[in-house]
Amino acid sequence: MQTESIIQQELHEVLGGSATRGPFAAYWRASASDLALEIRGVGPLRLPVPSATVRTLRSVARPARFGRGEDTVFDRSVRDTWVIAKSRVKLDGRRWRKTLVPALERAHRELGLPAGTRLKAHLHDMLVYERGQFFLPHRDAEKVEGMVATMVVLVPSAFEGGASIIRHDGEEVTVDGGSKKELTFIAFYADCEHEVRPIERGNRVALTYALTLEGAPEHAAPDEATSEEVRGLLEEHFATPVPVDWRGREACPDRLVYLLDHEYTPQSLSWRHLKGADASRAALLRDVSAASGFEVRLASAEVFEKWSCEPEYDGYSRGWRGPEYARPVEPDEHPPLIELHDASTSLDEWVDVDGRPVDGPPTAVEPGELCYSRPSDELVPYAVEHEGYMGNWGDTVDRWYRRAAVVLWPRANEFTVLAKRDPLYALRGAAEALGDRAELRERVTRILPYWSASPSLEGRAAVVLRVASALDDPELAAGWVAPLSLDTVAIPSALVAMLERYGAEWLEARFADWGTRRAGWGPSDRTTWQLALPSIAAELPEDREVGAWFRSRLEAEHAHLASQARTALDSARSPERAAEALAPHRDAHVAVWVASSRAAAADVARSIRDHLVEGCAEPGWLSFAVDVLRGATDALSPAEWKRAGAAKATRALAKKIRRALSVPAREADDWTIDAELSCRCDLCRELGAFLADRETRFLAWPLAKARRQHVHQQCDAHDLPVTHTTRREGRPYTLLLRKTDALFDRERARREQLESDLAWLSAPAAPGAQSARPRSGQRKKKERPNRG
Repeated sequence: MQTESIIQQELHEVLGGSATRGPFAAYWRASASDLALEIRGVGPLRLPVPSATVRTLRSVARPARFGRGEDTVFDRSVRDTWVIAKSRVKLDGRRWRKTLVPALERAHRELGLPAGTRLKAHLHDMLVYERGQFFLPHRDAEKVEGMVATMVVLVPSAFEGGASIIRHDGEEVTVDGGSKKELTFIAFYADCEHEVRPIERGNRVALTYALTLEGAPEHAAPDEATSEEVRGLLEEHFATPVPVDWRGREACPDRLVYLLDHEYTPQSLSWRHLKGADASRAALLRDVSAASGFEVRLASAEVFEKWSCEPEYDGYSRGWRGPEYARPVEPDEHPPLIELHDASTSLDEWVDVDGRPVDGPPTAVEPGELCYSRPSDELVPYAVEHEGYMGNWGDTVDRWYRRAAVVLWPRANEFTVLAKRDPLYALRGAAEALGDRAELRERVTRILPYWSASPSLEGRAAVVLRVASALDDPELAAGWVAPLSLDTVAIPSALVAMLERYGAEWLEARFADWGTRRAGWGPSDRTTWQLALPSIAAELPEDREVGAWFRSRLEAEHAHLASQARTALDSARSPERAAEALAPHRDAHVAVWVASSRAAAADVARSIRDHLVEGCAEPGWLSFAVDVLRGATDALSPAEWKRAGAAKATRALAKKIRRALSVPAREADDWTIDAELSCRCDLCRELGAFLADRETRFLAWPLAKARRQHVHQQCDAHDLPVTHTTRREGRPYTLLLRKTDALFDRERARREQLESDLAWLSAPAAPGAQSARPRSGQRKKKERPNRG
């Protein structure tokens, strides 16, 4: 949870006092004499607008929609009003400007916008509220880029009710009704929550404008004493160590993050669009930064807070009694807060001192960096979620806020600040220092605490490994390469360079780490590395140490593949499922066998060959082993094929297939199903007896529901060629088991596959030639439809 230091408290007191909190809304009345209004399809409007005309306006209007998250929706329980598109609204511009221009100047003045700027109005639409219509509390979507405020112009009409209520930072402004003779102007900042209460009588007609800000802000220079005080506090902030983790480790902050009071969209986030006190405070920090050698940025901040709250608040809390333990909170349901338990802030949407957007990923605010003049709990959150009593803790409420932030740091900290925020910037900075080992080590040391949490560096592993080798420091290099994974490191020259620099033991430890990571998080995709091994073997230099290291790598990969194959076989309950489970491992087996032969690691190559031959007793293994041999034959040169012991494997596999084919084919009346059931219960023993019965094809078996389910599960789990259905008559219901023709189809397909494998083994393609035989995983099943 973020905490403030004494320095930060003093700083926010100074900044809080450097500007008073400006108004967020204003309203006034003006003459309607300059408003000449015509609606296409209706004609000129007479003022005040008669009720009969309102009924006519409905014919060219449509029900109003509103924004909900990323969607635009229609929901009369939230917004019930009519909207007329601005394309239908025609104003006498020359006359209207006589009233509109002074209105914009007054809105600019009363909202406290900076000198040197002016407001520009963009007509958005016309709204018509009839009796009973309303709009619940909401915030306006950004109607035009750079929108800073909304202005509503109530056209003279007779109505009661329909009060406009504008809220910001716990304060509220209410505009009761309109006028039959005059225009009513209502202007407020775009991030204000506002609503229109139900119309009780009559009709409310309004023009709505989006207001943008033009020109360059002019801020009065802060007094010298305030500037000096802020400068001194900033220097003290960056020189004072603060706790940075739960172990009590301390470090000086890299940045100061000062939260402003208003919310801005990414399009409106700019120095010249800052509102009220935000503008003057940001200007003060920017001026002091420029004079003190600090870099300064503007950013969008998302603040999260978790509070304990009062339970049973006006029926609000469902607690343990409700069906949900967390739910969104409506604007009028916010429970009283008790204690802050957790908080975090992240920054995004950066803007530099010249107002240009700066690319880069979001970044978390670190302990000791955060400062503000107003705590977030005094503001209105954009989302709230309540969690009721859960047994171990009381009611809590999660609140999310969007605020702008001024972020600054000493120029000496720039590399660290930007490197923490953007790993690619860090990588570029390290690469730029490759010619200066002392500078390289200094840069890597500064960013290493944050580097291990870097997101994917896929495609940039070569640079990372080159920097690691150039460091010539085993400990620094180990930390530097930690974010990599086996997916990314198949770069022979870089691996050899690190092997020569740090030795085999160091490199093996890195492989152990890389095997637990994957580019983009998640477990490592070891197959990518294994498939690259033949290419690596071809590029490795003829060096005894390199050869010994690569041989140990190949042994490790072979052990890994053998373990994977064993797991695949153990999970399969039929020869067909065994073949399917083994198929994804075929190419990796080929690659490791080829790499072993290519690297002259004859002992590893023989181990792989023996593993393939000796595993042939397993169901589904024979065709898999032939597939691996075929792949190796396609990839190896004659000399490599010989080193791999492929000829011996060919003879051994052919012998085993001949032995398998020597067993007579199943007779037409033999319905025996060979299945080793994983369960040994009485039900499964009886099921096993039915499966082993040569003559019995059908079984009607009265069983209770739980016992039927167990038999269903066993049939499915072992992929038995048996249909299992329930006859729902009598008590208990009867389970109907029927052996299907798939029993014969599967055996026929297995024999055909073995015959095909034997044909290839008897006249294999020459090493390096592409074999035409399809892989086992690509073969089509020939099962006929069940006749039972």
